[in-house]
Amino acid sequence: MTAGATPPRKVTFDLSAANAFTTPHRLLQAGLFITEPTATVRLQTQRFLFADGEEGQDDFANVQWSDSLPALVQAKLLQSFENYDIAHAPLRADNLSEGGLRLLIDIRQFDINGAPAPRASISLSAKLVEGSGHLKAARVFEQSAPIDNLKPANAAAAFNRAFESLAQELVLWTASLQ
Repeated sequence: MTAGATPPRKVTFDLSAANAFTTPHRLLQAGLFITEPTATVRLQTQRFLFADGEEGQDDFANVQWSDSLPALVQAKLLQSFENYDIAHAPLRADNLSEGGLRLLIDIRQFDINGAPAPRASISLSAKLVEGSGHLKAARVFEQSAPIDNLKPANAAAAFNRAFESLAQELVLWTASLQ
């Protein structure tokens, strides 16, 4: 019998919430809930993903996000709203919450595009739905950021830049519609 080698330790990266909001700004109304984002099975992962048809790099075999993408995006969006207006920040939607305004998010893209130059690309669709089920507003948010050198730390930094910009835009859009 041979002893198995211990697998390499995973390196974990996190996203940053948006926090560069100018004041004064429009306050959020109470009663906003954010559900956990929906995503295809491919996007329900902690792995760094590469766009269709592109192979992942060996450098990315032992890196991951700090949580699954839907849970991570929800947490960082909630923190972004808190950074915007902590006194009126939205709550996580659960089965007990009724009424109010719900922000429904669908993760459409969260991957690395390698050609012609590497970029971290994020795309989310957002829907504001009233407690009665009436769609109040909907919009697609897309951001990307260049990756200087296709290494995990550089890719994580590019995702942070893209996500912070996207989250800031989403928070301001939501506040303007309340």
